[in-house]
Amino acid sequence: EILERIFGNIVNCMLSNTGTTGCGAAFGSSSTVLQYISLLEKLVRHNPNVLLEYVTRLKEAVEYIPQQPPFVAACLISAVQPMLGLSAALQDYVFVVLRKAFHNRQSSVRIVAVNGFLQLLSTGRKVIAMPTMSQVCMPVCGRNAD
Repeated sequence: EILERIFGNIVNCMLSNTGTTGCGAAFGSSSTVLQYISLLEKLVRHNPNVLLEYVTRLKEAVEYIPQQPPFVAACLISAVQPMLGLSAALQDYVFVVLRKAFHNRQSSVRIVAVNGFLQLLSTGRKVIAMPTMSQVCMPVCGRNAD
C-alpha cells in the first residue's frame, strides 16, 4: 500500500505540472514530485526486484515525462533507469514515450525527449542490450587468427 501511495502521489504531482489536477502551485508541485521521485529512486536502487510487481505503475509515471520540466523528467528517468535492465516491457515503454515526444509540436517536449535519450545513452550499456565492441570483434578476430 505504501508503494501504491508513492506512485499515486508521483502521478498526481506530475499531472499538476501539466495543469490537469491539483498538487499545489507549479513550483510547489515540482518540489513535491522531486521528493517522491527521490524516494522512488532509493527504493529502486535498494530493492529493484520488489518493484517488478509495480511495472504498470512505473509506466503510468513514465507516461507523463514529456510534459514535465526537464529537471523533473531527468530525475524520473534516473530513478527508473536501474529497472530498465530488469524489465524489457518498461524499457520498451520508456523508449516509446521518448520517441513519441520527438514528434511533438512543442519544442520543450522535444528537448525533454532528446535529454532523456542522451541520459539513457550516456549511462546505458546496461540499459540498452547491445553488444559491446569487444563482444562483436571477439568472434571475428578469433576466426582471423586461425
